[in-house]
Amino acid sequence: MPGSKQLSGRILNEEAEKVIEGMKPKVNNRFVTGQCDGWKNIVKSSIITSTINVEHIPYLLNTCNISDKPKMAKNLLEIVLGEIKYATEVLKVKIVAWCTDVGGDSAKMRWLLVQKFPHLIVVDCWAHQVNLISKY
Repeated sequence: MPGSKQLSGRILNEEAEKVIEGMKPKVNNRFVTGQCDGWKNIVKSSIITSTINVEHIPYLLNTCNISDKPKMAKNLLEIVLGEIKYATEVLKVKIVAWCTDVGGDSAKMRWLLVQKFPHLIVVDCWAHQVNLISKY
């Protein structure tokens, strides 16, 4: 029986690679939308998770622990640019839109993103807007 170090190292990496290789033919050369959102995990670490959506099917990209970084638009932009690069170069998809929550840092990041990629549709999350509206 493998130990936790083996499971979280080589074995997990091999399984992740299998998932990525299985995802590639499903998303290859497709138009996709991307999104990211932040949350706190069970130990209260600040996490940013990114996904793409292909014909109503979500695919997880990456999860980043940003606990040791300031929550600023510039840092979020760096993460999103990395995700876009990964999605376009590794998964070979065509990103047409990117969505984030309605927070101030996310709003500024969206503005910066559209400066770099004017062809992208860049929107805030409708579900977050509903949550914001329900407070009033």
